[in-house]
Parts: sequence; C-alpha cells; structure tokens
Amino acid sequence: MNPLELTVPIPRDDDPLATLAQRAHAGHAGAFDELARRVRDRVRRWASSVTLDEDDAEDVAQQVLLTLHARTGDFGARSRFTTWLYTVTRNVA
Repeated sequence: MNPLELTVPIPRDDDPLATLAQRAHAGHAGAFDELARRVRDRVRRWASSVTLDEDDAEDVAQQVLLTLHARTGDFGARSRFTTWLYTVTRNVA
C-alpha cells in the first residue's frame, strides 16, 4: 500500500453537533433538546454581534432554535454544522 494513498479523517470539533442534528432529524428522543442546549448560547452571541442588542439577540436565538427544529433535515453535512448554523443565525438576524 502506498502511504500517500492513506486517508486520515480530520477531526472536526462540531462532529457531535452534526451527529445530534442527524439524530434529531431521525426522531431520536431528546436529541433535539440536547442539540438546542449545546448551541443556544453560541447562537445568542452570534445574534448579539449582528443585532447589537441583547433583547433582539434573545429573540433571534429563539427563532433560530425554532428554525433549527423545523429544518434539521436541511443540514446535509456539506459544510461544518456550525457554519450552517451561523448562516441560519445570520439570515434570521
């Protein structure tokens, strides 16, 4: 075997989030709740940087979580989960 042909998976820091999103989409009990718990503060911080207002950021975070619940199936793992989630957050904000 040629050592140049070996592929080594690059660890991604948000693989657990992508896995949770896939499990939530598949209907696994508690997967969405865990996903929402893990990303809520991050989404709120991102929203705050766009809205520059904490109350608006909280509203955006809530809307993003509702959108996430409805659209977990839209995440196709073509990018990192956090990249996809940031795009959703930016669009909602």
